[in-house]
Amino acid sequence: MCHQHSSKSVYQEKGYNSLVCPECGLLFCNPLPDIETINWEMDSHSDPFYKLSSYYKARWLNKKIGKNMILLEVGSGNGHQLHAFAQFGYEVFGLEPNYLRLGYMKNIYKIMGYQGFIETFDFNSKKFDVIFHVDLLAHFPDPFLSIEQMKKALKQNGYISFEVGVVGGISSYWYRLFPLGLPQHRWLYSEKSLAKLLQKAQLQVIHKTTHSLVPYLLIGKVVNFALLSVMMRLVSPLIGKHASIFFKINSAISNFLRYKLGRYFPKVGPLTILYITKPI
Repeated sequence: MCHQHSSKSVYQEKGYNSLVCPECGLLFCNPLPDIETINWEMDSHSDPFYKLSSYYKARWLNKKIGKNMILLEVGSGNGHQLHAFAQFGYEVFGLEPNYLRLGYMKNIYKIMGYQGFIETFDFNSKKFDVIFHVDLLAHFPDPFLSIEQMKKALKQNGYISFEVGVVGGISSYWYRLFPLGLPQHRWLYSEKSLAKLLQKAQLQVIHKTTHSLVPYLLIGKVVNFALLSVMMRLVSPLIGKHASIFFKINSAISNFLRYKLGRYFPKVGPLTILYITKPI
């Protein structure tokens, strides 16, 4: 975005480096992976993780812009988030490249989905009041192209809303606590680089809610260790019987730390931010 050269590596993973832009703090994967080398099935978060946070995000959007709107989620996965939006009165559709996830969404939630990628999918005359996505700005090969395609699918005065992690522009010591997920994560943003991206994409920020990831990363690690210790003390066959319970407990605690506590925690270190924007 800044057209700046950088050779400063702050992180390495799987033979890739994260180089940092000296101007805006954006972390970018080097070398940039070919699209064919990316495993689109890989996800750093579990399915229950998305399901547990879906109600919080749907309620947040509803409070900010109201309901009774046609909403498209890009990268809709198994449809948990769309189901939550539907409960708040939105007419929902999903765009998802994985046909198995589309089938789950249709069979379990009775939600209509399109198969494909936002960069190339043709919605014909279909337009949406809201387009929503979670953590996709880090994955898009060309974020500007993806945003432009979303804008084309919006109704007049429509909204583009999204969640994005902010791990650029902070001390590299934080990266010892969690993997950055290279090469799936091509771009990892700082708040400054996000502001530049939105400005260049001609998106105006209407609402923004910031959550600190520090409780999720620090307290979550302690919780993980404690739950694992309890599980290891259980004798077979109780381990198999109770493993799913502990997994659900851990997911619920992680969700609470990330969103409920993180919303009020001091905004230092890694963040995750919910945005509502409108084309200028």
